[in-house]
Amino acid sequence: DVAPDPAVLARWSAVERKLLFVGRVSPNKRHDDLLRMLAYYRRCIDPDAHLLLVGSYRDQPTYYARLRALARALGLEDAVTFTGKVSTAALVAHYKVASCFVSLSEHEGFGVPLLEAMRFVLPVVAYDAAAVGETVGDAGVLLTTRDLAEAAEAAALASEDRGLRGRLAAAGRRRVEDFAADKVAQQTRAVLGL
Repeated sequence: DVAPDPAVLARWSAVERKLLFVGRVSPNKRHDDLLRMLAYYRRCIDPDAHLLLVGSYRDQPTYYARLRALARALGLEDAVTFTGKVSTAALVAHYKVASCFVSLSEHEGFGVPLLEAMRFVLPVVAYDAAAVGETVGDAGVLLTTRDLAEAAEAAALASEDRGLRGRLAAAGRRRVEDFAADKVAQQTRAVLGL
């Protein structure tokens, strides 16, 4: 276990509603949809909400520039933070300070950040694309449409409803255990007949 970066914890402690996405900046990750969702969220749910986008943007300078321009056009310059690549301690801190993990990616492989969010007892709201549903299971809110208002409302509900948040947290802990190294090794041996 890595201790969270105290500077990150301190920076975000005063902001109540923090939505988080972890992943490199790339068009398939749909950061543009996350920005549009945040615009709805701030307009209809909480005008002080903030979006934390943790992940490298160095490999996609053109897309990153378009995202910054979109944030400006939506009036979100002060409501979104692109961190770039961060240390493990800073990553842990971002998971700890966030209210909800939101992924609107068009396709994901395994989706390690989804499991990391569950590991840190963070509610997950994700577009059900590729392996996302299989990774999240019943431990998150899976979106079947690309309706950004629905995504924002789901993130608010998952963040605020104590009962739902508790159920997602319990399911998330169980789901993370499903991917423990010893359990995966045992399942692999069984599949291979070893």
